[in-house]
Amino acid sequence: MESNIFFPPGARAAVRAVIACLDRSSENANDSLSALLEFLEERTREARAATAPPSVAALVEEVAYYAVNWMLPLLFNTALVAAHDAPRGRALVLFPSDLVTIWLKIVTEQRTHGTYDSLWKYLSRATSSHGTHFDLDAGADIAEDVLSTLDSIEFEAEVSVVVTVGKLGAALGLPPGEDLVKGFRRAFPVSPAIDVDDVVFVSHRKILGILASLITVHGARPLTEFVRWWVLLVVGFLSDSTFIREHADVREVSEVMTLVCTTETEATHGLALNTAHKERLDEDQLGSLRKALDNVKSTLVLSIDHLSYMSDRAKETMSDQLKDVRAELLGDVNAMRQDNGSVTLFGDLPDVEWPFLRYWVSARTRIRSLDSGVRYRLPYLQRRTVPATLVRYEPFSRRVVVSAAALAAPYYYAQGTKAMFYGGIGFLYAKALLQAIDYPPAVLKQCGPSGRLLRDEFPDMAAMEAAHAALQRDNDHYRLPKMETLDTDHVFFMTLCFGSCRASGKSRFSHSCNRAVMRSRMFAHVLRCQSQANLCHYF
Repeated sequence: MESNIFFPPGARAAVRAVIACLDRSSENANDSLSALLEFLEERTREARAATAPPSVAALVEEVAYYAVNWMLPLLFNTALVAAHDAPRGRALVLFPSDLVTIWLKIVTEQRTHGTYDSLWKYLSRATSSHGTHFDLDAGADIAEDVLSTLDSIEFEAEVSVVVTVGKLGAALGLPPGEDLVKGFRRAFPVSPAIDVDDVVFVSHRKILGILASLITVHGARPLTEFVRWWVLLVVGFLSDSTFIREHADVREVSEVMTLVCTTETEATHGLALNTAHKERLDEDQLGSLRKALDNVKSTLVLSIDHLSYMSDRAKETMSDQLKDVRAELLGDVNAMRQDNGSVTLFGDLPDVEWPFLRYWVSARTRIRSLDSGVRYRLPYLQRRTVPATLVRYEPFSRRVVVSAAALAAPYYYAQGTKAMFYGGIGFLYAKALLQAIDYPPAVLKQCGPSGRLLRDEFPDMAAMEAAHAALQRDNDHYRLPKMETLDTDHVFFMTLCFGSCRASGKSRFSHSCNRAVMRSRMFAHVLRCQSQANLCHYF
């Protein structure tokens, strides 16, 4: 099969290097390599059949370069967070190489402006004076060190300590306070939004030390699976960039490409955390959790069925979409594996019969039947706020993923009342389900104008109503001990506010407040808000 594939020898060597980094065992290496080459061969055939074929050879090289050279910085970032829990600030990676300049410039652009013109144009400008910038051999050597020789490396105690910008600045002799941040920005090409609490890597040895400590505590599996998942995303997004460009404007393309390198990684590191820090839920708790989530979905389906302004065909289509969405719990993967109805991609990758790239091929086949590339914007839009990363909708596999972090206070209380459940994780789950019916496929558009649902506070309003209706269907009459004066509605809204409202804004009327609650008659009635009040005195 290999002789029928046409791309440069350098790209082929890079592909083999990627597979060697991902699959350490011989039985998996050949299978995954064959799957990747099969995937590339299919893309080559498609390119030849097209009237204006893209450069598949160049595309393969891009995929390989990114997988080998960008995989490791992102992996290091993940290892830091997984080993030391979520830091107060962001995690920055400072490498003693030219790559750090390119990487941090991109992070800076994304954080400062949200998006910019084509990522590939930016990279071309940034690397034009460096010639061949990405060193495949060096990337493969680093991967070899990280994934296969960690146990044999000895580290000095002080080098494995993670430092913040403040501590590093003090060690470098920089003045404290705002002057420290200014001095740090002059010393390193970092974001203008850098803070003294941001965590910093300063050496290759320290990075390996953090990885070693993580593997010592949790084993190598979380890291291996994260690398597999991230490379899967990179290969998929890059290989399908032509399709995205055909169905999206320039801004959307920029958002998608930025998503691959920054936003997606910041969200995906939660996958490693979910495996490393598993919530220990027994079968009764899992059963109750799934039953309550199903109640939220069925309540939302009933609500759609009762809409009077929408045609029967449109309601049927939207209901079918919701029924097709599966909930996936990423807490204790081993305990959930048998009982979970869907294939847990992240948890099952090392054990399944088919290689992980085939999952992407099958998912892409389904995605092509959707109406346009705006579907790709969902993950980007969802991750602008923290709660959306806890319970999120994955459009590629039509799953709502509930992370382990969502299965803890203030969103989930294992021994709490049903009102606490629906006001916390139930509300987030209902909001994620609404994401699933946003940007509807062509068959729904044919039923008449519906408009997009993802507008300002609308998802919060609809999700709050659906979660509250699900609570009413679940017949919760339990009162909290020593708080018998609070009925279920009180507890529902208090839990919702506690999990989704923040008081960090300069004003009580800032965007930190939950705007759905501010506009809710139910909330105003339960908490006895004054008539015409802009914001309830509850705050």
